[in-house]
Amino acid sequence: MRANRLLLSMILIATVGNFIDIPLISVVIPVYAKTFFGSPESLGVVLGAFGAGALAGTLLFGAVGRNWPRRLTFLTCYVMGPLVIFGTLAATPPLGVLVVAAAVAGLIFGPINPLYTTVIQEKTPPQMLGRTFGVLVALALAGIPVGSALAGWSRRWG
Repeated sequence: MRANRLLLSMILIATVGNFIDIPLISVVIPVYAKTFFGSPESLGVVLGAFGAGALAGTLLFGAVGRNWPRRLTFLTCYVMGPLVIFGTLAATPPLGVLVVAAAVAGLIFGPINPLYTTVIQEKTPPQMLGRTFGVLVALALAGIPVGSALAGWSRRWG
């Protein structure tokens, strides 16, 4: 993996992405739902819409996206997904608008994991796939506790 700049870049992007995205789900949206909507149901609806959108985006990409340009698709998803969800949260819309935005953001994020998996399988010798996926997942998940802790800390002091 050290010799393959593409795989190293993917690991870095996944780590940074998880550092930012998971705290959104585990800290920011729960606090947002409590502060602006005052109910746990609003949290469930927003997260459910995001999950449904992500599933639909993955399925849609699997059905029609195999001929899409990979880099452009990946970059578009990684830039537009956060813009949609963070931009909507910043606008403090009514719950219905946030639910639609969460579903759209999930739809946009859908192709990212299939693209990762495909590129890793193509760029890794078969005998190294298990170790490569293990390292990628371990390093990608390393950003989650740090990002969540910082998000929680910033909520406390912000």
